[in-house]
Amino acid sequence: MRTPVLAMLLCVSCATPPKPRELSALEELRATADAKTAEKRAPKLSESADKSLARAQAHWESDELEESRRDALMGAIKLKTAIALVEQDRARARIEASRAELGRSEADYAKFAKELQIANEQIGLLEKLATEREKSAAERARAEQEQKKLSDKLAQEQQQLTAQRAVSDAELAIKNADTVDARTHAATEYTTAVDQLARAQSEFRQASFVAARTSAELSRQKAEVALAMARPTFEQAEAGKAKRSQDDALARDAAAIPGISVRLERRGDMTRLVLPFQNLFKRKKTAIDRGHEGTLGTVASLLQKYPAYPVHVVGHTDNKGKADALLTLSVSRAQAVFDALVSRGAEAKRFTVSGRAGDEPIADNRSSSGKKQNNRVEVVFLY
Repeated sequence: MRTPVLAMLLCVSCATPPKPRELSALEELRATADAKTAEKRAPKLSESADKSLARAQAHWESDELEESRRDALMGAIKLKTAIALVEQDRARARIEASRAELGRSEADYAKFAKELQIANEQIGLLEKLATEREKSAAERARAEQEQKKLSDKLAQEQQQLTAQRAVSDAELAIKNADTVDARTHAATEYTTAVDQLARAQSEFRQASFVAARTSAELSRQKAEVALAMARPTFEQAEAGKAKRSQDDALARDAAAIPGISVRLERRGDMTRLVLPFQNLFKRKKTAIDRGHEGTLGTVASLLQKYPAYPVHVVGHTDNKGKADALLTLSVSRAQAVFDALVSRGAEAKRFTVSGRAGDEPIADNRSSSGKKQNNRVEVVFLY
């Protein structure tokens, strides 16, 4: 009976001992996706960890449990270090997404790089990286919220500029209708145009820009209809010959102003005598530069000499810059010329002031001379 018992005891002593939990933990860690990624990020660390794993397995199979645990722990430290490097790269990419966090991220990265040398501080490092991820996400959310606010503000400003241009066009259309006494000869359409303009102006003051644009466009359309309806009767009632003689006199007097190249334009039934002012302003400025008092005074005298003509002051720019900024610049410059002429005796109620930004170039914007020509304010007599 002793022989079988002895044999059983020998078999039990030859069996493979239980696998150390350190080795099992290293094997599980090595099987993770992060460990696979770490092979590319830190190939030497991963290779060293694999060698430690192989030694730990060999020691275990040889019943050298302490050596197996030691190698497994060493392999885990190296593999966790490699995985931490992968996590470090991920954290760096996330941190770089937030410009406000860039300085702290670089400092943290340098700190993390040193801490990676100390295996006992790996858990603390991972916690720091998690915190940075949360901060970055919060910053990203705040940035998106600010971006939305900015987009909403820009959209509102664009609506305002569009409505402002529509109101200006309606005012100009009514001024044009006034040139043929549409108030008398096309009373219904003219009254509707004036009422719609008043409504548009009220809506604009209340910041209802979409409604203001719609009302202004309807006003302009009605004013154009009134203009077309009233023109034949007006032309019959007016002394056409005397009017043409006065138009010619205006054109001659305007052409005699030094430094201004006057041009005549026809837009539909409307004749436009255009006096373009160039070099009035320094780059991106809205205040008239010194040295133009004589020319402005001459134009103001011309306006006083021919008081029956509606006048449109239009600002133009080149195409360099944002559309809304260029529009604002062109309107401000036109307003400055208007103020200068009124201060010299011109009648303010004759004027319509607007800006066209870079929408109506008269020269090529690709050259400096072309841009110089396009940056202008035009004083336009309408008849």
